[in-house]
Amino acid sequence: MNGHVETVSARLAKTNNTLKALAGANWESSSKKTILRTFKAIIKPLATYTGPAWHHLMSETQKTKLEKQYVGELKACCGLTKDTARI
Repeated sequence: MNGHVETVSARLAKTNNTLKALAGANWESSSKKTILRTFKAIIKPLATYTGPAWHHLMSETQKTKLEKQYVGELKACCGLTKDTARI
């Protein structure tokens, strides 16, 4: 299971770099709508594709790792910083 989590984690990291490039240095290069569409089209399916099948097999550490990446990328889509509080 650890190998699968690491693979998804690495792919999420690559897509995060894509979002950052799309957004540009000042987050005004692309509209938030475009960035959110990219998130929904690429990142969300990648992060949730095997979730129902894996969830019961993953450790809490593995779940937390993937959740942090997913939430971090969603925050980036909204222009929020890493220190923005979780709800």
